[in-house]
Parts: sequence; C-alpha cells; structure tokens
Amino acid sequence: MTRSYKKSKLQLNEEQLLRIAAKITYYRKLHGMTQEDLAKMVGITVSYLSRLERGKNPTGGSLCVMIKIADVLGVKIQNIIY
Repeated sequence: MTRSYKKSKLQLNEEQLLRIAAKITYYRKLHGMTQEDLAKMVGITVSYLSRLERGKNPTGGSLCVMIKIADVLGVKIQNIIY
C-alpha cells in the first residue's frame, strides 16, 4: 500500500512571516552566505528565497523547504519558525 502526502504549507500571518524572514536573513548572514549560496544548497531559486526573506511569500513556504533551510544553516527548525 502506497501513501501519498501533500506538501505541507505553513499557514502564517504577516507578523509571523516577517519574523521568519528576519531569522532566515540573520542566520544566513551570520554564516557569511549570499542568497545565491543558500538557495543553491537548499535547492530553491534565489527569487523564492528572496521572497521568503522579505516575508512576501503568501503561503510562508513549504515546511520541507523551511527544514532544509534550517539544516543548511545549522539551526533547529524551531529557531526559524518560532
């Protein structure tokens, strides 16, 4: 039996989006990475990462992408989404 899973989208309000955006940017810069570096390591486009870092992605990004970002930045997912 095979299970199919929908990609989980975070449902966030504007304040939460901006807080997550600031944390992604903070940790990325702390590690001396450019948006291009991080996007490549996560496997997303620079424009998608840019939208996440500006809090302009209405869905907040997929949970899978947030987990990958946290992993690449060497932080727990909780440090980014809370």
